[in-house]
Amino acid sequence: MDKKLKKISIAIWGIIAISLTIFLIYAIVNDNEESGNFLVFNLRNTKTTVQKEDNISLDKCENITLDFSSYDVVISSTDDENLRVVQKSSSTLKEEEKFSFSKYDNTIAIEEGKSKHEFGIFNFGSFNNEIELFIPKKYNKNLEVKTRSGNIDVKDVMNLDKVNLAQSSGNFNSKESITANEVNLEASSGNIKAQTLITKLYKIKTSSGNVDIKTLSGSGEVYASSGNIKIGYREVGEELKANASSGNIKLNLPKDISFEFYGQCTSGNIDTDFDVNYKNKKGNEATAKIGNEPYKKINVETRSGNIEINQN
Repeated sequence: MDKKLKKISIAIWGIIAISLTIFLIYAIVNDNEESGNFLVFNLRNTKTTVQKEDNISLDKCENITLDFSSYDVVISSTDDENLRVVQKSSSTLKEEEKFSFSKYDNTIAIEEGKSKHEFGIFNFGSFNNEIELFIPKKYNKNLEVKTRSGNIDVKDVMNLDKVNLAQSSGNFNSKESITANEVNLEASSGNIKAQTLITKLYKIKTSSGNVDIKTLSGSGEVYASSGNIKIGYREVGEELKANASSGNIKLNLPKDISFEFYGQCTSGNIDTDFDVNYKNKKGNEATAKIGNEPYKKINVETRSGNIEINQN
């Protein structure tokens, strides 16, 4: 009798497992829309549709701010005079879940609606969400964007005063040039990749990810707690600091600059195409003076990784 029950039990669980597998495959293949019910059979729908589109005048505006919890943010430019915002989602949003504008003093804030979460057997409580900002080309003031879980993509050329872009979990990518007096980029868990950053002052930081900037001009600091740093400098301001706790640092400097160099790596090598004075036999600490006064100050440190610096 016990053997019979065991066989029946195994058969039942086998049928359940097969049924769940069929449902899962069906959901992935057919990419069903979220129904709003507890049982939702698709893991995460990749298709998004426009849920809301609105615009607002930037008259007397000096600050544009956006702070969303779980959205990819796409930043583009437009010939229009107004700021345009497009909200997309793979789920149908209720009115209270859609963004709104708030205007106070000289600031326009794009405010997130009520967050939507669903929980089911095959749904982990989130959807594909995206916010597109279309910033007028004439706007040249401040921009601040924060997203706690999502990517930030800059699609077009930007000319602004101050730029602050941060995400807790996601990648930053800019395929065009960003020109500003001050640029701050931060990713707690993600990569930072940019084509061209032209600025007077910059701060670039990622806790877990790589920093890859093809062309950078300005004075500032770059940090990567766990990741590599790779930067090509068009111009170096008064000071350049690059620090990686666990990763390699590779910098390409302009050819005709005068600078004082200090480099240190606890576990790794220092390799340059200019003469340096090594402070020890290990060759993991070095200094140099290149050119004539006034000198730029270049400080490069990594605890676990190599340092490579070349002059183009």
